[in-house]
Amino acid sequence: MSKVLPTRASLRQLQVQAKELAAELKSGDARAIARFAQATGRTRPSTAKVHDAQWAIAREYGFENWAALKAEAQARERKAIEPLREKLRQAVESGDTPALRALVTEHPALKSELKGPLFSFGAPAVMRAIQKKDLPMVDALIAVGADLNQRSHWEPGGFGALDHADDELAAQLIARGAKVDIHAAAHLGDVRRVREILAAKPEQVNARGGDGGTPLHFARNLETASLLLERGAGVQIRDLDHGSTAAMWQVRNREVLYRLIEAGSPIDIYMACVHGDRELAERALREDPDCLGSFISHQRGHGKFAPDSGGNYYNWQIGHAARPIPTAVKFGHRELSRFLLERAKPADRLVALCFLDDREALNRLLQEHPALTSSLDAAGARALPDAIHFGDFPAAKRMIEVGFPVTGHGVEGGTPLHVASWMGNVDLVAALIRKGAPVDDRNNVYQGTPLEWACHGSLNRAPGPDTDFAATATTLIDSGGSVPEVENGRASTAILEVLRKGKQSS
Repeated sequence: MSKVLPTRASLRQLQVQAKELAAELKSGDARAIARFAQATGRTRPSTAKVHDAQWAIAREYGFENWAALKAEAQARERKAIEPLREKLRQAVESGDTPALRALVTEHPALKSELKGPLFSFGAPAVMRAIQKKDLPMVDALIAVGADLNQRSHWEPGGFGALDHADDELAAQLIARGAKVDIHAAAHLGDVRRVREILAAKPEQVNARGGDGGTPLHFARNLETASLLLERGAGVQIRDLDHGSTAAMWQVRNREVLYRLIEAGSPIDIYMACVHGDRELAERALREDPDCLGSFISHQRGHGKFAPDSGGNYYNWQIGHAARPIPTAVKFGHRELSRFLLERAKPADRLVALCFLDDREALNRLLQEHPALTSSLDAAGARALPDAIHFGDFPAAKRMIEVGFPVTGHGVEGGTPLHVASWMGNVDLVAALIRKGAPVDDRNNVYQGTPLEWACHGSLNRAPGPDTDFAATATTLIDSGGSVPEVENGRASTAILEVLRKGKQSS
């Protein structure tokens, strides 16, 4: 009869059992030999190695081989530990140090989890506490076994404790034992440490750190950047996560940015727009005459400033789905925006004016080019779903009013109606339907209808003043949208009630 594998199986305990059995077989223990024979149907193994014993242990538990037993044991361990991991996450998030200590004391196995990727972007527990500037939690985690110098588990390059810390927090972490590597030193603007590190290890000048960035990507000030450049830092090197140059990381740090440009870094129109630099803008236009039609994207293959072309980092430095001329205005450079508007192609000017709410200029442009909205390319048309997705509802309304295509595709391939439904914005949903937006379109990454996007949004979008998922669902159904089969837990209660009524009336 096979043994029953415990619900909370321990691979470590099974490995110990196999080693013990192997030792007994090797010593010629009669009971061990009989046990091996019963489990495997063979006589005493000639080698009596651990793998022989592992095979016997596996057969005793009803598995064909050790690999199958190991996989099942690990699966059960993961299942058993996950509720404890969640309690650990909650304790760290809430700053509950007594709960943390009690949890780890009661479940010592959690000590090994402290170094694992418990939080977003692979952050271990201590790094999450650092992000929250919760030093009592940092101390509590160290006391129960966390490693202050554990880097995040981020494939392009993990971050250390000091990589995003301000001066005050960094000093407190260093006093607790945080190590200052070259990326942390560059981030802190600690020129003395950078010089010392490079004196000992010159090759560190282009070492990869967080996101796969070099020290130059992290350099806080002009003195640090200049030292790194003197020692051979490469301005052409791009990080591994975003494909962005150090200059792109430093786009808002004027002194460092312009030092990198002086050293030969590539430039782009967004650098000019952030700093209101007309001369730099003219250079960008010469190098790329179509740059005013660009936009910043999260998705590969979507435009010139996407993850595969370098500009993805701008999502956090400049703004999601940002475009050049509105960026100049956002950073207070109206004069540059007027200069760029004069040089923009009509389609790019149309998009910019919708974001800027210049009704007079917008009306003049449409009088000069009455067919402009219907001739927008994919990059221009996606301005509408992007405006909705990133919450610029006034700009979206202007685009709908002037006749932007309602079938353009934005994030995850969603049309404006998909995105408005996901946001639960019933006013935009109704306006788009009046303009002819198809209510059952499935041409997107998830192959879902706008109503199915609304169901998902009802559970994953934070409510706001423009949010009404029940009304959104009702409007879609009343406009002919198909009513999907949605199980409990896959949409909000309010939407489920609307769907139930829609089924009854269909």
